[in-house]
Amino acid sequence: MLYLVGVGLSYKDVSPRAMDALLLCDGIHIDYHTSVVDGKTLELVESETGIKPTALERRQFEDDAAKLVRQASASNVAVLFGGDPLVATTHKILFIEAKRQSVKVETIHSVSAISVAIGESGLDFYRFGPVCTIASWSEHYKPTSFYETIASNATQGSHSLVLLDFDRRGHSMDLGSAIRILEEAERQHGKGIINEETQMIIMHSITQDGERKILTTLGAAKKLALPEGPTLLILPGRTTDIERECMAAMLGGV
Repeated sequence: MLYLVGVGLSYKDVSPRAMDALLLCDGIHIDYHTSVVDGKTLELVESETGIKPTALERRQFEDDAAKLVRQASASNVAVLFGGDPLVATTHKILFIEAKRQSVKVETIHSVSAISVAIGESGLDFYRFGPVCTIASWSEHYKPTSFYETIASNATQGSHSLVLLDFDRRGHSMDLGSAIRILEEAERQHGKGIINEETQMIIMHSITQDGERKILTTLGAAKKLALPEGPTLLILPGRTTDIERECMAAMLGGV
C-alpha cells in the first residue's frame, strides 16, 4: 500500500487517521520538493513509529516514481507532504504510477497553506485568479511566467496568490529575493503592475510559532527582516467593502 499523507502546517495538524496509517508502514519518506514539513512533525512521526523519515528530492519523484511505487507493492510505504497531498503535479505522478502498477494507494488529506492563507487574508476565495510560483533564479535560469499570471489576474481585478520556491534543504525563498525577482520581472515586461506602492499581503510561517500576517506595500516590505520560514504572498486585485474590512481586522500592517 502507498499512503500519500498530508501532515498540515505543524505537528498539531497530524490527524489520528494519518498516524494510524504511518504506524502500519515499513518506510516513510518526505516530500521536500514542493512543501515544507515542520521539524516537530518529523520528531513526532519518528517517536511514534520508530522510523526516521527519509527525504525525497525532485528526481526521485519524477524519474524514480516507478521504483518508489514498486516498494509499496511489497510493503506499506508512506510519503509525507507538508499541507495537503495531490496539490502539486509531483504528487499526482505517484498516484498515477500506483494505479499503473495496480498498487493500492490511499490519500490522507490535511490543512493546506493555500486555503489557510486565503482564509486568513480576509479576501474572498472565489475572487482569486490562477496561482503562480516565483522560482529561484540562477545565472542561466530566470523564469518570469509568474509575472504574466499576476498581470492577467490584475487586468481582471482578481487577487494573485504567489507561492515562493523551495530549495533542496526544504527552505522557502526569502522575502527579499522574491521582491527583487518581482522588480526585475517588471523591468523586463513593463506592464506597470509592480512598483513601490503595490499592495501585498505577506503570510509567513502561518499557523506555526512566530507567524506573521502583514498587509503592506512592496516598498515597505523591503525593510522587513523575517526569520527563516515558509512564506507566500498575496497581491490583492479589486476588493469589496467587506474584503477591505476583513483585511483591516485580520491583518497587521507595516
